[in-house]
Amino acid sequence: NILEITNNSVKLNLKIHIKNLGNYDFQEIYLKLPIQNILKCNFNYSYIDGQTEIEIPKINSSEEKTIEIYYEEKPPVLKIYLDKSEYTNEKNMNLTIIIVQADKKGYIELEVTGPDNTPNTIYSDLIHLDKTNDKINIELPINKYLKGDYTLSAYYKSDFQQILIEELDISISGEEYREIPWIIFLILALIIIGLAYKKLYKKKSLEEKLNELKSKL
Repeated sequence: NILEITNNSVKLNLKIHIKNLGNYDFQEIYLKLPIQNILKCNFNYSYIDGQTEIEIPKINSSEEKTIEIYYEEKPPVLKIYLDKSEYTNEKNMNLTIIIVQADKKGYIELEVTGPDNTPNTIYSDLIHLDKTNDKINIELPINKYLKGDYTLSAYYKSDFQQILIEELDISISGEEYREIPWIIFLILALIIIGLAYKKLYKKKSLEEKLNELKSKL
């Protein structure tokens, strides 16, 4: 959760729930996170090789512990938040992009690739940024997406150079969607034209026979 956004920093709150599903107690557990500038944490922690290492107390069997961290990030900052963890291709996807720029010349390239690790780009958009910090709400139509796993990527760039990238994995379920190939439309169009021509030809043939019969009479 984002607690505060200013031109100089972003303050965030992170909660991680850990549960011991085994039949034994565990201790001397350490969790490494790519986070710096921690303001507050309910467990002991230290900085090692640019990461935060959190020491988790002994966890008994079936016990659950919650790690709560308050930390600060300096610009530039790019975050993506989804309204759900899983989606169906019957409703739209809502996402929020939080951006704190180092300057006002940046922009965001947003794209969705997939499904299932294929390199197909099925959605792309370019978002110009007018503010130093901004909260952007986007609604993506996913009613034509096939079932599978997708990657949502946001690239923050300035002066045509990539500064930050944020990626999220998305799972989409629901009914299979298949587009009708264009060749089928072409065949149907030719059939309709053929039937119309055949009907017109029959009409002309009938008129010719009537005229011939009239001339004989």
